[in-house]
Amino acid sequence: MMDSDLRRAMLTAASCGFVAAACICITVAGRLRGQQEAIVFASATLSLLFLLVFILTFVKCLRVRSMVGKAEISFVTLKDGEYKKEPPVVGKRPDR
Repeated sequence: MMDSDLRRAMLTAASCGFVAAACICITVAGRLRGQQEAIVFASATLSLLFLLVFILTFVKCLRVRSMVGKAEISFVTLKDGEYKKEPPVVGKRPDR
């Protein structure tokens, strides 16, 4: 994983958190005015959905953070009777 993946996950979590906070503010303002309209119920539903998305994205962000900097080995060759974790040279075929 790269730092860009972590940055993308953090920005997504932050944006979902801000949208959830805005929906909560709209819901609270509508309740304080005593409105029982569909807009209040819709904003309450959206706030719950965005809170759920925020929590799931934040957990993903923590997982990505734990993987940043760890190299992934995607190629293993057998040379001299031992396994080597070296990628092949670009443009060359691996030894058979």
